Parts: sequence; structure tokens; C-alpha cells
Amino acid sequence: MKVTIAGKELKIYWRYPANDRETVCYIESLDTTIFCRGEATLGKHDQFCKEIGRRISLGRALKYMRVPTKDTQSSGGVIEPVMRSLSKAERHKVLEAYHGRKNNT
Repeated sequence: MKVTIAGKELKIYWRYPANDRETVCYIESLDTTIFCRGEATLGKHDQFCKEIGRRISLGRALKYMRVPTKDTQSSGGVIEPVMRSLSKAERHKVLEAYHGRKNNT
């Protein structure tokens, strides 16, 4: 799934590393300047559901995701971009793309 946020095209995808006990959402930009990850792990008595795991892990990834602003800061002689959280409108745009994807893939 792809979506554009803050002028960057982001690729969002999921992996299931622990034998259907965990869902991990990855968000990365094509130039690898933005990377975020969210996890959803099943409880002991929960039944695996791909859709629920995707929603939870995507929400957690978006909660902690940071994107660069046009401002910069200097730290030890290194100039770095100032990072900010996603706005409500940006999170909404990602969720709309998630709900509008084809065949729930």
C-alpha cells in the first residue's frame, strides 16, 4: 500500500514473523528517510485474525511515526531536520488508503 505524506511517498506493508501470533506493520519512504514499525501480538487465548492485527499494528506505527519539517537543528556540528508527529489529517489520509485498498491485501 502506498500513500503520500509530507511530500514523501510511503510504502506500508505487514509481516507475520511468529507463526501467526504477531503482526508487524512497517512504514517506510522510498528514499528510506522515514521508517516506523508497529506490532500487535496475540494474547494466550486469542484467535488469529489478519485484519485485526493489521489495524492494531498500523495504529501503533502511526502513533509513534515522525516526519521531518522544513526546520533544522544543529547537534554537535551536524545539521538534522526537526521531526514532528503526524497531524490528524495525515493520519486520516493513511487510514482512508488502508480502508480503500483492493481485496484487503
